Amino acid sequence: MIQTDERGERRFFHWRESAAARSLMDLPQTSAILNSLADYDVVYLSAITLSLYNGDGRARLFAGLKRAREAGARFAFDTKFSCPRLA
Repeated sequence: MIQTDERGERRFFHWRESAAARSLMDLPQTSAILNSLADYDVVYLSAITLSLYNGDGRARLFAGLKRAREAGARFAFDTKFSCPRLA
């Protein structure tokens, strides 16, 4: 959720601990999902994506990404970094 104040400044709220994506690395379909990454030309990830998973989940994700890279996939990574507005 994004809240904007009277000056247009934004404040962000996240509920990552209850995000449905948190369980993605623990589903019965996880292996198939990770294996399917090799079929894509570009895989998009964000820093938020990586923050959702524990160490084991990230290890599974990275192994799937490695297989995708070996199959020729490219990656886009959004750090969610933004520069403050210049006055």
